[in-house]
Amino acid sequence: MADFVDSLAIEGGNNQTRAKLTKLRQMRGKVIVEEIFRDARQVKEEIKRDILQELSKEGCTIQKFLTRSSQTSISQLLKEFSMDNLAPKLQELAPTLWNTLMEASGRPKADAQRDAELVLTTICAMISILRSQKANSFQAVIGMFLLTSGASKREMEVLHHAGLSLSYSAVIAHLDQLLKEAKETYRKLLGQCRRSFTKSHRWQLKRIALERIKGFGHLHKHLGACPPIDPINLHVTEQYPLPAMHLEESSIDSTIQVYEQIMRNLDMTDEALEKHGLMFTDGDLLTDSLISKVEGAHRNTDQPVKGMKGCIRRPGLFHGKVAGCRMTINEHWGKPHLKQPGSGLGWENNLLGWKPMVAGWQGSKATEWKPAHELLQISLAAHIVDGFCIFCGQDNLEVWAENATWENFENVSNNVYKSLFTTKAYDKLKKKPYRDTVFENNVLYNRDALCYIEMVYAIKGGDIGRVINVLKVLATFPEKLSWLVNLTGKADGFKEVDLLQEHQNFWAKIIFSAKGSNRSWEWLSMITICIFELRNAMRTVQNSFKISSLGVSHTIPDMSKEIETLAKALEVNKVQEYVKDRPENNVVKPVRDLLEEGARYPNTYKAFGKFREDRRTAVNLGMVDPTTEDATSADPGPADEELESWDYETQEYTEDDLWQDEEEPYEMLDRLRRFINTVEF
Repeated sequence: MADFVDSLAIEGGNNQTRAKLTKLRQMRGKVIVEEIFRDARQVKEEIKRDILQELSKEGCTIQKFLTRSSQTSISQLLKEFSMDNLAPKLQELAPTLWNTLMEASGRPKADAQRDAELVLTTICAMISILRSQKANSFQAVIGMFLLTSGASKREMEVLHHAGLSLSYSAVIAHLDQLLKEAKETYRKLLGQCRRSFTKSHRWQLKRIALERIKGFGHLHKHLGACPPIDPINLHVTEQYPLPAMHLEESSIDSTIQVYEQIMRNLDMTDEALEKHGLMFTDGDLLTDSLISKVEGAHRNTDQPVKGMKGCIRRPGLFHGKVAGCRMTINEHWGKPHLKQPGSGLGWENNLLGWKPMVAGWQGSKATEWKPAHELLQISLAAHIVDGFCIFCGQDNLEVWAENATWENFENVSNNVYKSLFTTKAYDKLKKKPYRDTVFENNVLYNRDALCYIEMVYAIKGGDIGRVINVLKVLATFPEKLSWLVNLTGKADGFKEVDLLQEHQNFWAKIIFSAKGSNRSWEWLSMITICIFELRNAMRTVQNSFKISSLGVSHTIPDMSKEIETLAKALEVNKVQEYVKDRPENNVVKPVRDLLEEGARYPNTYKAFGKFREDRRTAVNLGMVDPTTEDATSADPGPADEELESWDYETQEYTEDDLWQDEEEPYEMLDRLRRFINTVEF
């Protein structure tokens, strides 16, 4: 009988016989197997053993898959981790185990309350760490997420024993390794670096008109992108924060200490700096002033670091943008108590019913940037809408817009620009026998506000040529000069380098709000390097596990109603039209032409004294006889009280100001605060 059964499994032989045997197995196979299992129990155990061996092999495969190479960095793990990619890969590597788990879970439907793939992926990861403590890629990411989410040490230990996370000490060790990797990265990057204006304004006017005037929907496709001048190629800018420093930066000595500490973090000695060459510094006027004083006080030193010999001061574009906004607001604010139409931005602010703001050159403190920026955006759009009402030649702007061709639009927009947004238009108005102050002021305001908005969009678009046209400072832009950075690699994703630093400062201040034993500079200096990696890890896990954000999402409010209100008021009061004997001109004070004032300034004595390079060198003459010879021949210059004294304000940017940058995930602030208050270091 045994020989007969064995003969049935022999390959070859009669094809008809093999076909009948195959059909027999298909039709009666279940019955035959059940009979075998009943009469020969060891066969069932052998099959079970084979299945268990297959499951063990698949478990080993999963273990190897979830065990990262010794060459894999923590930052690379956090960057590449994806639950969406993990589940399909596990199904491919361990189909038997996956199907077994799916059957054991009752094959839940796709619309079930829990995501089956997410749960099974987690189970597989927990199984792998039972086989080897090195198979902890999943647990490492979850541990980082728990740490940054404010989970306590006890909670993390519970999840560690359940196989869902690493232990608290292991997570801290990973955090320390992340710190070392960050330091190594920016030091390596430093070594690699060692080797290695009218069209735009018109385009901005057209863009705003197409966005804000109803009826132009059919013309949007004709606009295209803003004519480029010197755009930066799209790329992703990597940021490498340095440790926070417990140092004051308000004196010459402390400024040197800060700079020396930065150089130490970069592992940059005097010799290394001489080989590396120049380094750019971005900041506000206070930063520029302090560095200038240090350079002056240490100009004779032969130590490159202490004398800041390789430091190239560069104005921060974010602070320049804020200064441009404040200049426009202050010059064109007018007297806010005046109710005469067109008397200034103060009148427009009151017309909109907005909260009063501190503005004007006589203000007790600097104007807040966020409300000023929003007012300029709304006001400029309203002035452009009113300009189209004036020059379209029709009573109903919306009806005209619906039937206008692109040629009609171009002609009207050019007339609006030439008549309401240029210095030439202002100069023509000044030559009229009757000076319409309200109209003249609005032409100057339109020009200045459009210039500011152009700078905002030039920065966002990453066109440094357009930025320079606004600044009128530089003529060329070296390719590697990262005056603008782009953390996403997307179009219109550029931002200023000093704004990036303001974000870093803000996150650091949130961390510094830690309480108890965590309130230490040792902890702060370590965590500031890793804050962006930890924040990205939190975002990755939240997205993978579909955890809704508990913070407040930032949305851009609709400005249509405010623009319509202002545009209607401008039209009714003919603010942007020449009106002879306008009553408001008796009380409205003319504003200055800021471009003219700026062009005149370089010819003044103050400018000559301020920007002339001082080539004098102090010489020790020892003991000399008193003399009055120099006193009688020297140019006395202006009196001390005539000299301008610079009082640089240290501007604190609020959370509302920094919310203007849509990329920063400030909705995570509450989670990070909890993290800082619970972690033990």
